[in-house]
Amino acid sequence: MANIREKIICCLSNIGCIINEDEENFTIEIEDSIMLISFIVELEVNFDIEIPDELLTSVRFEKCNDVIEMLSQLIERVDSNY
Repeated sequence: MANIREKIICCLSNIGCIINEDEENFTIEIEDSIMLISFIVELEVNFDIEIPDELLTSVRFEKCNDVIEMLSQLIERVDSNY
């Protein structure tokens, strides 16, 4: 899970989002819809996944642990298909 968290932090950094890494479950401060879409694309590229449309709500991207949980499930789903 630490590796997923580190990749999330990298993705946020790539889109210019400033976060408090000291907080375990930090709030992700997405400023607008363009930043949200950029973050989603960063996640999909870095984790080699596709986030289904039904998961593309801003609520799912508010807290780091929520994103970690969602990504873990998607990665597990992809791995089980191979």
